[in-house]
Amino acid sequence: MRDGAPALTRGSWFMAVVNREDAVTSYTLKAALELTSFESISPLPLEQDQTSSVPGGPALGPVQHAFDVAAAAGKRLAVTMSGSQDCDLYLRFGKPVELGLEGQILADVVAASPSPSEAMGLDEASLPTLQVGTYYLAVRNTAEGPLTYTVRASLADVVPPSPGTEPLSPGESKASVAAGASPSTARLSDLQFTVAVPEDGAKLIVELSSTADLGLYLRHGERVTLEAGRLRFDRSSDFPGTGNEKIVAGLLSTPRLEPGTYHVPVASRSPDAAGFTLKATLETAQSQAAIADLTNGQWVEVRVPGAGGNPAPVLHGTQFRLRVGAGSPGLDVLTNPKTAGDVDLYVRRGRPVQRLPDGVVADFLAETQRGAESIAVFKEDLTPGDYYVALGTRSPTETVLDVIAVFVGEFPISLPVGENDLYEDVLNAAAGGGNCRLSLNQFAVRVAANATRLEVDVMPLDGGPLNVLARYEGRILVDRGAAVFDDIGADAKELLITAWAGLCAEADVDLLVTLGERVTWTAADESTNADWKASRRGPGAETVVINAASNPPIAAGIYYLALVNRGQAAVAIRMGAGAFDVQSVPLQNGKALSDTIATAGRPGAGLLQAKQYRIEVPPKATELRASLAPRGAPSQDIDLFGRFGLGVFVGSDGRPAADVLSERANTGIESVAFPAPDDCLRPGTYFLAVGNFHTSPVTFDLIATVTSVDTPFRRGDANEDDKVDLSDGVTILSYLFRGATTICLDAADTEVNQELNITDAIFLLQFLFLGGPAPRAPFPDCGLGDGASLGGCTGEACE
Repeated sequence: MRDGAPALTRGSWFMAVVNREDAVTSYTLKAALELTSFESISPLPLEQDQTSSVPGGPALGPVQHAFDVAAAAGKRLAVTMSGSQDCDLYLRFGKPVELGLEGQILADVVAASPSPSEAMGLDEASLPTLQVGTYYLAVRNTAEGPLTYTVRASLADVVPPSPGTEPLSPGESKASVAAGASPSTARLSDLQFTVAVPEDGAKLIVELSSTADLGLYLRHGERVTLEAGRLRFDRSSDFPGTGNEKIVAGLLSTPRLEPGTYHVPVASRSPDAAGFTLKATLETAQSQAAIADLTNGQWVEVRVPGAGGNPAPVLHGTQFRLRVGAGSPGLDVLTNPKTAGDVDLYVRRGRPVQRLPDGVVADFLAETQRGAESIAVFKEDLTPGDYYVALGTRSPTETVLDVIAVFVGEFPISLPVGENDLYEDVLNAAAGGGNCRLSLNQFAVRVAANATRLEVDVMPLDGGPLNVLARYEGRILVDRGAAVFDDIGADAKELLITAWAGLCAEADVDLLVTLGERVTWTAADESTNADWKASRRGPGAETVVINAASNPPIAAGIYYLALVNRGQAAVAIRMGAGAFDVQSVPLQNGKALSDTIATAGRPGAGLLQAKQYRIEVPPKATELRASLAPRGAPSQDIDLFGRFGLGVFVGSDGRPAADVLSERANTGIESVAFPAPDDCLRPGTYFLAVGNFHTSPVTFDLIATVTSVDTPFRRGDANEDDKVDLSDGVTILSYLFRGATTICLDAADTEVNQELNITDAIFLLQFLFLGGPAPRAPFPDCGLGDGASLGGCTGEACE
């Protein structure tokens, strides 16, 4: 196994392939098992000769020699071998020399000259470096006849390297000599050259000319060093064989060229001292922008001239400087367009934003095809100092917009929400007359690349109609009166976002979510840039589930949420967010589901099942009751947990966070009921989780039943928009396969068999387009069902 990988152990190993291309990619996978090829290991005392033999070759010797190095600083290891005929010497740290499956010899250092004698050495400046630990020596007989040889390992004191520096001015060439290296090793030069890059430095080119095998390295601010056997550097050019080496570092490179001192050493693989010539070339590029200071929290109107047909963004001639001090909770920069146009937003630390032929030089950027752009910099990514804000345009004509930056105060505009954080705020009332008010205080959630689920919950504490919007990697903005927010996009398993009214209030809560940029909103026609919106009419919870089947699929990143108040009074809001490694499965009202939970592993240790189950409770429901029973012996100890609006998870105290629970000892027959004591049954999504306290996997049956007052519905009108059409078939399929939760289950049950599956969508589509039979009553008028109710309907389309 390579460095940094776990040690190879006996058993099964699993491999996975990740595709980072935009298209399907073919590949071939091959596994090769490297086998050892020696019979015994003989201890080799330092400073002592040891003699052994190898049968006729070519072959590795059956005996390997092991010795320990107790100290490496100020020491040099010398290993020598003399044989009766031509032979090679192999050295490996930490494990014996091995023969690979394809016949290759696995070693760190090799001495293989056409001679019966070989020598090698390691110290602090060699590559690989001398380390504290056990080394293994192996000898290979390259001739046909038997070989007798003698090996010796010696550890001697040496004068520590004397680090030196020599300035290398741009445009100047300097000649020097690199010391030779031991066979199959490299030696880092003690002398390192330094190149000073000024504030306006744009490109640094360092070139090495030599007839020997040399490597070239570059590091900003510090010497290139050997640490734990590895070179620490920023960039390198180290091709095998003789020839020239070249390093190019620019403003668009990774890492980017920065002002300051760069250290340039040479590493030699030549056995003899090697001469070389080093040359540095520096290009500069000054920003021509005028600089204006931007005051914290104040809007500034900017008129951005048109790009005149240039397809690349043209930077505005004025940039804004922000002076961010220590302790700032973050930085938020956003634009509010007053006229139509495609304007991009850029932020750069320390220096003005620059436009180069290959792109724009900035640390943070927002380049959507709109004029409403936003950038949020989290506290951990923000360092004190000057930041510059630039605007770029792709529009042919002038664009007028407002710009604001917030970085001082109690909190920035985008509140960073960590896992299970709670924030409380007050959202001002709408202006009246059907208008909405977008909250300026928004929330940002950072989602890791390996996250499998994100849940965000918004709860009005004292009632009031709300919309919740979200956007990925950008704020929710208002673009000429229109809210801008995105769909959820990634490679996580499932994203769940829920909003509901708290304190049993009859508030109409709507939910909008975006991924990557700020949400915008237009009050006049309620148009928005949000990727997803849940706005069930009337009171009740709103929930969206985004997974790999969504369009676009779930993605890692920052999600933005905004609140829109439809009421005429201020509303107190509580907001929470959490990422959970769970995947929820929909339950149908009154229909049992069978599943199996893995073992807890040991007595007394509980295991919360990663998979959880969700069921929708309609607005007029009076009770939700769930029952759990193991198949087989009832003494199989499994427990049941329930939570409204948010998946059950294990808290910092090791206990599942749940609203209701059932944990009877030594039995798996459990039941929970909502509403909990001193609470109310809120409409929305409820989650059920199973915990296993048994010492083996348990198969169980889970059933959830919602009791409701009769709610009128129209058979086939699954999305309750007062008509039966293609969108209802799409709603059924989205519920079944894409995790959507806003659905009238009774109306979606077109086959009237008290269960929902793909045949209900097929039945409806056949009726609409192929002349199939019409849905059963209640249809085409609203009415009450004549059998068991699946629930999920609001009845609003029948009012």
